[in-house]
This record gives sequence, structure tokens and C-alpha cells, in this order.
Amino acid sequence: MTRTRRAILTSLLVAVTSLALPPLQGRARAAWLQPWDLTYNTAYTLDPGQLEFGLVAPLQYGATDRLQLAIHPILFLLGAPSIATRWRFTRNRALTFALNVGINLSVLERQNTNGSVCNAGQVVDADGDGEPDPCGFPGTLGANVTGSWAISERFVVSAGLGPAADFLASDFTDLEHVRLLVSGHANALWLLDTHMLLMLQLSGNLNTSSQGDRLLRSAAQLMFAYAWDTTGWGTLHAAAGVAVGSFPIRTSDNEETTWPVFPVVDLWLRL
Repeated sequence: MTRTRRAILTSLLVAVTSLALPPLQGRARAAWLQPWDLTYNTAYTLDPGQLEFGLVAPLQYGATDRLQLAIHPILFLLGAPSIATRWRFTRNRALTFALNVGINLSVLERQNTNGSVCNAGQVVDADGDGEPDPCGFPGTLGANVTGSWAISERFVVSAGLGPAADFLASDFTDLEHVRLLVSGHANALWLLDTHMLLMLQLSGNLNTSSQGDRLLRSAAQLMFAYAWDTTGWGTLHAAAGVAVGSFPIRTSDNEETTWPVFPVVDLWLRL
């Protein structure tokens, strides 16, 4: 699939999804006016009827006063569906809590437990334990409780912790391998004013099994975001920053390399 075709399909999916959702209730704000306008890895949720979507960020919708739904249209088109939901079980106040549940799956290629590409029916014993390595589509299922503390009207800190599991799905019904994790994240959001936001985010997964690295997919991210009020069309946001961690990159000759630093850019609209 060409990049042009992917872009056209993404635009159509966003348009169709927007039409299928209940009518928006005109709750878009000029920018970030209060702590609970900040929904980025916090315990806060979108207002009922609010819709937010971007180039990299998922499409998110405020289903009720406390329930937020999210899908990732671009990842769906690329063969890596991702679905998540957030239920805020306390009121918006200085200390707020929410439950997050999500699942993602990649059907681009089958992998074994060490992340190497494999073929269905192929028998490989890479770890030398005398047993064939499982081979399937990789995915992750997780849940966590996140708490957000609005220290002031301009500064919010959040942290979340919960169980997760990496799995390999051979045929979407049979999970050949499960690796249990403890997943955590923390962030600090600083509103420089109602249009400028500075974000520091940390995330990682602790591997509870005896195989593989102990700490998985850990990263630190620093981003600056700016919001423009587009009257009648909601609020347009742009963000840029840098992430530090271990990022696998597939080269043109189908070999994999790892980058310690990766640029982060996004553009999203909140209606």
C-alpha cells in the first residue's frame, strides 16, 4: 500500500468515524483553561461529545462525563489495531483517579519470543531449551489505575501502575505465549499559559518472567505543545520533542537497528 493511499484511507476513516458518532455538543475550549483539560496520560477525560484526533495521536471520544474511548485509525490501516478506554471513577478535583484498559495487536508479521520474524509452521529453537519457540502475531493487553494531582492551576503530575501481558496470537484465538508485566508511567504537565504546554513523560514495563530483559520498552519523553483556537473548528494543537530509550528501526534492507533517541512530532485537533 502506497503512502498516498494510506493517507487517503486515513482521512476517509476519520471522516466516517466522526459522522458515526453522536453530534458534538460544542464544548471545545479556546485552549487549556483548567487542569482537567489535560488528558495526555492523566486521569482526566474528555467532556461528553468531545472528539480529538491527530496524525500520530489516537482518535479519542468523550462518550459520557466519565468514559473516554480511543482507537488508532492509522495503526488500523497499517495492520496494527489499537483500542483503549478510560473510566474516571472520581470527580475532577485536586486528586483524580481513573482506570485505563487497552489492547494492541500487530498482524504485519509473525514473531517469536525474542522479536525475530518467523513463519507459521516453522520450527525454531533459538533459546536452546529443546522446545520449539512459539510463533505468532505480537500484542499487548494491559490495565492500570492512574492518579492525577493538580498541584496548581498550571501544574499537574500523574502516575499509573498496573498489570499487562505480552502475547503471541497464532490464529487470533490461541495465545501461544504470555509474558506477564508490571506496567508503569509518570508525567508532569506544566501550563506555561493557556496556549503553551511543556510535558515530561516516563514509561516502562517490568518483566516478571525469568526470560528476557528485566526492563522492557522504557522511555523518557520531553515535548512542547502549542494550541491555536480555530473558531468554529475546535482547537488545533502542535507538539514537538524528543524521546530517549531503545527504539527498534527496520532498515530498507529489512534489517533491524536500534536508536537511543527518536524525534516526536504530532498535530491534533480537539472538537
